Amino acid sequence: MLHFSRWTIISIILVCLAGFVAAAPNFFSKETVDAFPDFLPKKQLSLGLDLRGGAHLLLQMDENNLRKDWLGALRAMYERNCATQKSGSPLLASRPRVFASR
Repeated sequence: MLHFSRWTIISIILVCLAGFVAAAPNFFSKETVDAFPDFLPKKQLSLGLDLRGGAHLLLQMDENNLRKDWLGALRAMYERNCATQKSGSPLLASRPRVFASR
């Protein structure tokens, strides 16, 4: 079992309380924060557009372009492999613009 000295426990609790007091204005409206006593912090964090719920992100993908790019990359790999093996490619010779697999 862990045993901490009394001053360590007290200092941890004080740091946690100080953090809560510093963050407290963010949990209340501006009007409520203005009514706080002067010794309490009154500065609030300004929330970004995404945290206020005003940002929407739409991701789209064109499947035809994806397929075209993917097949182009496969064709380039195939041509590179054929060039390094120094063997002719009957697939590419008979149909130069089409990639086919069997």
